[in-house]
Amino acid sequence: MATPAPTAKTSLVVRAVQTTTSLVALSLTVFVTQELLSPLFGGVATKLYLHSITVALVISFAFLPTGRTLGGSQTRILSTVICASPPMLQWLSTLTMRLGNPVWSPVLAYVPVLIPVVYASMDGVRNATLLFSGWIVAATSLLSRPESSVSRKFRKNGRSVLIYTLFATIFAFYLPPIRPHSLPYLHPNGLLRILSSTPSVTGRIIVGEDYTHGFRFLRADHSLLGGVWTETKYLAKIDKDAEYVLDKNGVRLGDSIYSAFVLQEAARLQERKTQQKDALIIGLGAGIAAQAFMQHGLLTTIVEIDPAVYSAARDFFGLPEPVALYIEDARGWVSGRNTSKNETYDIVNYAGMVGSDSSRAVFLTLKKSFGQCRVFHDYQTDVTDEKLTSVFINLVFFCTPSTDPLTFRQISPPDYLSSYLREHVLRVLPDREVRADLIVGDVKPESESDWLLTDSRNPLSAWQDAGALEHWKVMRMVLPDYVWTTY
Repeated sequence: MATPAPTAKTSLVVRAVQTTTSLVALSLTVFVTQELLSPLFGGVATKLYLHSITVALVISFAFLPTGRTLGGSQTRILSTVICASPPMLQWLSTLTMRLGNPVWSPVLAYVPVLIPVVYASMDGVRNATLLFSGWIVAATSLLSRPESSVSRKFRKNGRSVLIYTLFATIFAFYLPPIRPHSLPYLHPNGLLRILSSTPSVTGRIIVGEDYTHGFRFLRADHSLLGGVWTETKYLAKIDKDAEYVLDKNGVRLGDSIYSAFVLQEAARLQERKTQQKDALIIGLGAGIAAQAFMQHGLLTTIVEIDPAVYSAARDFFGLPEPVALYIEDARGWVSGRNTSKNETYDIVNYAGMVGSDSSRAVFLTLKKSFGQCRVFHDYQTDVTDEKLTSVFINLVFFCTPSTDPLTFRQISPPDYLSSYLREHVLRVLPDREVRADLIVGDVKPESESDWLLTDSRNPLSAWQDAGALEHWKVMRMVLPDYVWTTY
């Protein structure tokens, strides 16, 4: 008995399903690409050309001759390639990142993967079900949290779907370093241990221990948010009987690996008429400054947008419970606070490059808003002006609306908290000051208003995006490749 020919209505429905599936599969491809590459290259570098190249490929394949079909063997081969794309993408990215180019390294990683996916998506007679189900399998296996278990039970959707989906699943689980692991996970070379890895709102939040240098770090994608020394030889205290900060497992923790967070504690040294009782921390990081403020008895409020960052600081960096905690965007919190209560804070922190457009705009905006500001760096005290204006450096801005001069008292032993690092950084605070003219440059007083950041004029994001590419290169020199590729 002859099979009835499909009606026009049936063909239209099939075409609509195929088109929808193609769009979903292609969107999932772009999403997975961003998720996999951001921990290696950062969000800015990953997305720099991703969408433009995807659109270019879609347009290019859209002009292929219509009515052409893929043969059975071609379909199966192409489906296999698509199913294996996520682990292939991870493998390629670990290779291309070694080129040290934050612009073209991610492009070279995802273009070979995008080409077959876009080609299959644009082909009018591709096996849409195979395309979509294969991506669901491979993406799920790769994007699962390390501490979770991934189900291996999938419904059969034809013999080809079963064979190639299982192939992709095995390939995805086999290829390190991002297959699900029980935590803590020890790298095969024995020099790195991952304590926690959580996808969250600001990227993948990772806590790891670098045994080569002897410290524990907190990482968000390709940026280090902070860290502390853990090697015994780095745990010495000024006072031999001083108590150590402990993590949730009772492990002793040492000083911060970055002196910039200790430099922020100079806010306590500001000379003022009334005793300082409160502190507000916006953007927690590893919680180094917040922890110090609490140890000094300040009632500390924390505003942090990422719950995974706060959890990591509490569990792995010994952060005590603050007097108040707000897991939300700081801008909305500050706006609501100012309209509901007559309270102000006069401590502001910023990190950047001396003399850059972003540092100039931030300084002039803060000075306009507060009235007066002083800026300090965490670099060597004998650094030259040329060096300050040519390298990435951590800056801390201290600003106040007070009409009294912004001055700092002399440091005393209780301020050290028995820390050699605090003594080293704060004892020579005056030598760390950055002159305002180095930041402002040749901007005339009458032109300062052109640099003020407002809601209607805020190029800071674009400036920071450009700086993020250089920052990626700096981070690559801080830790070896195997640390960045293991998350």
